Amino acid sequence: MNVLTPKLMMERCGHTVQDASLGSSVYFAFRTLGVFVSAILLTSFSETKYFRIHILIVLVSVSLLFFAMSEYLILTLAGMACFGCSSIFAVICAIVLKSYPNRISEISVLMMAGICGRAFIPLLMGVGADCIGSQTGALAIIIASVLYLLYCAFGVAFKMK
Repeated sequence: MNVLTPKLMMERCGHTVQDASLGSSVYFAFRTLGVFVSAILLTSFSETKYFRIHILIVLVSVSLLFFAMSEYLILTLAGMACFGCSSIFAVICAIVLKSYPNRISEISVLMMAGICGRAFIPLLMGVGADCIGSQTGALAIIIASVLYLLYCAFGVAFKMK
């Protein structure tokens, strides 16, 4: 979203690079806000419930980005997506570690592999944007990733103790 938001603003709103850089600021502001709010919310909600609610927020906001044409709508939806994604990795890590406390070493290695694998998504977003000729291709890659997380949130049974 950090890279995609300014590109959407340039493509759909005709902004210059300087004007579109506001999208990156929105990304970091909402990501920071999301981490702070998550620290508070996770004291009241279970990790699984938090994960499910936030993945739904991300799904709705990214889906609506396909149709957003105004600057403020793009910034609002991108902010919502960033807020929703801000602590997903930490929550997944917490869920898995609580589910399998005797396998912390293996889980830590897999989570680190996940961090490295996450660097692959922007590459696919670039390929998707190039294939379609617009940032809609990049949005499609994000939607595919969110759908996978949605499956993980609702389709995978967590063994919480």
